Amino acid sequence: MKYKIILSLVVLFLLVSCDSSITRRFKQAKRLSKTGNMEKWEEAIREFDEIIKIQVNAREYQALIYRKLGKRHMEMEHWNDSLENYKKAAEILPNEGYLHYRIGVCYSQLSRSEKDEEKKMSLIQEAEKEYHLAISLNDKLIDPYYGLGIINFYVYKNYNKGMEYMAEVLRRDSKNIDAHFALARFYYEIGESRHSLEFYKALLSLVPENDQRYPQVNENIQRIQAELRGSK
Repeated sequence: MKYKIILSLVVLFLLVSCDSSITRRFKQAKRLSKTGNMEKWEEAIREFDEIIKIQVNAREYQALIYRKLGKRHMEMEHWNDSLENYKKAAEILPNEGYLHYRIGVCYSQLSRSEKDEEKKMSLIQEAEKEYHLAISLNDKLIDPYYGLGIINFYVYKNYNKGMEYMAEVLRRDSKNIDAHFALARFYYEIGESRHSLEFYKALLSLVPENDQRYPQVNENIQRIQAELRGSK
């Protein structure tokens, strides 16, 4: 609620500060357009152009605020509020792929706490749609592939597809820690422990020793090695 109040105040300030100036310019442009003077018409066009620029800039700033609110709510795991703000930002900037990726993350997170299976699947499908849209709008994005990998592996049980998406993350960023963790887990869960071990070993050079995940990587390596020795 606090952030919604801040947004409302900022938007109100923008509207109040600009409204009188825009209104004056609009009325002046209308008067100029009603004359019989061609030079006045051209002046009217310039005035209307300036009004349009002001309105466009105001909308872009509004989108920026919605985006900041979406990020802050996401950090606090307020997924519904985050989704609402990112969707508002995307209404203003519909072709910005990263906004759609963030919307996909919100849908995905909301699906985790949804008890109704039909609603859960609907949320997952929305997430999937947003990830694909994000990629289509910005082919340089990597994170949507990770999201699609998780959905395909764990939700649809399409293990090959899930691993393909995660491999695409590594093709684009060979040192992506999250993708290494995911593939290590994927391979372990489908019974390919040796491949899983390879990814965990690779993580030893990627995860800093002071990272809280580092001991877990070592523990997983030792456990898998013990399992492999026991299977001989």
